[in-house]
Amino acid sequence: MWGPLNEYNERVHTRQLREDEHQRGIVQSLQDLHDMLKDYPAPKVMHPSIESLKPFSRSLIGSLFHRQPAKQRTQLPPNLPKGLYMFGDVGSGKTMLMDMFYDTLPHNITSKTRIHFHNFMQDVHKRLHAMKMEHGTDLDAVQYVAADIAEKGSVLCFDEFQCTDVADAMILRSLLGALMSHGVVLVTTSNRHPNDLYKNGIQRESFIPCINLLKTSLRVLNLDSTTDYRKIPRPPSGVYHHPLDKAAITHADRWFRFFGDFENDPPHAATQHVWGRNIEIPKASGSAVMFKFDELIGRATGAADYLELTRSYHAFVITGVPGMTYRERDLARRFITFIDAVYESRAKLVLTTTVPLFQLFMSPEEVDDALEGGRKSGTVKHAEDHEGVDDVMRQMMDDLGMNMKMLKNSSLFSGDEERFAFSRALSRLSEMGSQDWVETGVGMEHRGGVNEKRGWLKVRSRWQEDSISTLVSPTAPQPKPFLIYHDSFLPLLGPNPTLQLLIHDPRAPYFHEAGVFHPPTNTLFITSNQLEDSSPDAVTTRNKTIVITKIEFFSPTDFTRDKVRCPERNYMANGGTNYRDGLIICAQGSLREPSGLVYMEAKRPHKTTTLLNNYHSRPFNSPNDVVVHSDGSIWFTDPIYGYEQGFRPKPQLPQLVYRFDPSTGDIRVVADGFGRPNGICFSPDETSVYITDTDLIHGDGNTDYRRAATIYAYAILWEHDSPYLTNRRVFAYADTGAPDGIKCDVFGNVYSGCGDGINIWNPAGMLIGKIQIEGGCANFCFGRNGEMWCFGEYKLWRVKMGDETRGALLGV
Repeated sequence: MWGPLNEYNERVHTRQLREDEHQRGIVQSLQDLHDMLKDYPAPKVMHPSIESLKPFSRSLIGSLFHRQPAKQRTQLPPNLPKGLYMFGDVGSGKTMLMDMFYDTLPHNITSKTRIHFHNFMQDVHKRLHAMKMEHGTDLDAVQYVAADIAEKGSVLCFDEFQCTDVADAMILRSLLGALMSHGVVLVTTSNRHPNDLYKNGIQRESFIPCINLLKTSLRVLNLDSTTDYRKIPRPPSGVYHHPLDKAAITHADRWFRFFGDFENDPPHAATQHVWGRNIEIPKASGSAVMFKFDELIGRATGAADYLELTRSYHAFVITGVPGMTYRERDLARRFITFIDAVYESRAKLVLTTTVPLFQLFMSPEEVDDALEGGRKSGTVKHAEDHEGVDDVMRQMMDDLGMNMKMLKNSSLFSGDEERFAFSRALSRLSEMGSQDWVETGVGMEHRGGVNEKRGWLKVRSRWQEDSISTLVSPTAPQPKPFLIYHDSFLPLLGPNPTLQLLIHDPRAPYFHEAGVFHPPTNTLFITSNQLEDSSPDAVTTRNKTIVITKIEFFSPTDFTRDKVRCPERNYMANGGTNYRDGLIICAQGSLREPSGLVYMEAKRPHKTTTLLNNYHSRPFNSPNDVVVHSDGSIWFTDPIYGYEQGFRPKPQLPQLVYRFDPSTGDIRVVADGFGRPNGICFSPDETSVYITDTDLIHGDGNTDYRRAATIYAYAILWEHDSPYLTNRRVFAYADTGAPDGIKCDVFGNVYSGCGDGINIWNPAGMLIGKIQIEGGCANFCFGRNGEMWCFGEYKLWRVKMGDETRGALLGV
């Protein structure tokens, strides 16, 4: 049967076209769809009744006790061939390619339509108007019109797909989904990638589901040709393909050829030796390998195998990746470990999968169950109306920190660590699928050709050498400030971690606590240790004072430094955190002034407002550290350091941890039983809270190594719309000094300032690394893109880690 590839070969042979390898690859994709359509029996179009398209209605009494039924997810026929979305600039051959496809459609496709997209939408709006005139406006007419259109063609070809009108944007997701649900195969050309459709349009957020549908249900092909230094064209599609149709084979082969070196190293079987065992590699070429999923992940392989493979190869093509529900959790964990290894080595990853990427670890049915559990627990409101589970999954990928909460009552994940691994895997897959990730280091001509590839290989080689050389016993002498206890610390450090001394001021310990970075003004606030003060007011603090330093950054090493001069006095300021447009400071108080929480504006003149200064009329001791929950509540610790250091009266309360709700005024105790409660922070998903106990060192300088230098973890549970803490457990014990300030990164790793610098534990409580700082570090603060400032009393240090290593508090 004559197909697009036959037509293309004929035109090349008769010199109507010039041979172009990139264009041939596009035609091969057309041929793949042509071959699938030969065996495609389009389903009979079932027209919805007018009654079924009218909104749900109940009696007044019924509406009080029953919710509207959930909108049904659009079901696509299981045998529906995946259509094509071809985009490119003017002159890229869009019209010719569409002609070639449409004119050679198989004979069994008896009904087909080709139309300019603008004319198509005009016709749709006319049909919708006629429906509403006849049946009223309270009707989902799009579904009926879609069925009419589907009857006229099982293959629908659009020329110049675009969206410039808000009226089109509001109906396209529903219209295209309905067409495909009737078995219509869509093929379209456009000047833009789906992500660039309707840019800056009114209510564009309502158009995002349509973009997601296009990217998920159609194969997106870039018609603009780009080549590497070997003159091999980059495959036109992205690196991930689903489903496992005929086009999946072409997809994998094409990317394997692109990343491999077929000319100098033809594909061959290979063997990799790992710890006395052999890993059989079915196909290798140059620095690329190809595995079936079962050949790599389905066997008894683990992290050591994957790390060794990533040291030898730079690109991995994995075919036949299945969807992994709760029944395949072991496979999912192993695959996530492999993803981490590929990501951390900066290698390339190509996948062919049975399901869309966002359904790899959860089926739509599992998400339905999770949504229902979320509704029952209150984490997902009943009023939330989702067009389909696929859209919910995309939202979860965009904002995992919030949406993972809806899953915490489900049985899909065994704990926080698995939730973090799941979210991290989706995030990393998304990044590894980006154009920048795919094209960096392969010698694309528009990026610098062979010189760009050589430069990248040097960087990658140096990064790998560093990762190997630093994986030594922490007890051995190491010249670098970064101690690696586990290789999972390496991706946090990034390819070139640095520790830099920004300020050394021998006059006074200005860099001690708080550490609040205010992104809108690029300003860092730090509280000092106790300084001598001879002013009359200082008599109530035993001639001691604490000052707040403000550092405004113009670049990482270009900044101004100033003292905060508040209109009101913040008595003995200590810990702090971001709050609204400014920050909260823990005011430890004095012999005369009460202690509590003070809000300070981030901009001059830094006005302050007292938020709280007593627990039901009983004075606090000396609040030490504070953190704000996403529900607006403020949590803080209250040890007796102020009393021990002589500037606070005798305590009238135990050493407790509190939760304060400014919206209601509710103040309650959430934890007790500490020697000296100090630092506090939440896990990224706010299902856990970490609290440090620095009982090792008392305020009068007394030190006893038999006392706590411990980080405790609590689970946060909700009952009666209120949180409470349970399951107190030892998370970690500091081996040097006591853990003071504490923060989490976006991956759930826990950082704490200790006697030898910053100690880092993974979410399971395993020490994975240290940042050694001379003299230790009481506290620290995350900045942007892997930046961290560490406070060493007389010294302010800047640490630069990997760009993705970001603080969970701000996520910048």
